[in-house]
Amino acid sequence: MIEDKLKSIEERIRQSENMKGENKDAVLNLLAELKDEINTSSEGVEEDVKQGISEMGHEDEGIIKSAFNEINKSISEFEESHPKLVQIVNSICTQLSNSGL
Repeated sequence: MIEDKLKSIEERIRQSENMKGENKDAVLNLLAELKDEINTSSEGVEEDVKQGISEMGHEDEGIIKSAFNEINKSISEFEESHPKLVQIVNSICTQLSNSGL
C-alpha cells in the first residue's frame, strides 16, 4: 500500500511540468531516501494506523475520541522511534511547498 502510494507520487513528480529539474531531482532523491527508511523501519506501524482508522469509522463519539488519541499517541511514538523517516517526510513537504505545490 505505502509502496504503491510512493510510486504514484514519484510518477506524478516525474511528469510534472510545474517543477523545475533541480526541484524534481531533490524531491525524487528524498522519495528514494523515504523508501529506504520505510524498508528499514519496524513492522507493525501500518497495522497500528489501519486499526486507528477503522476505529474512527464508528459513530460512537467516545470511540472516535479514543481512536484519535491512540493515533496521536502512535504518531508521537513513531516520531520518537523513526526520527530520520519523519525528517525525510518533512523535507519532502518543504521541498514541494518551496516548489509552489
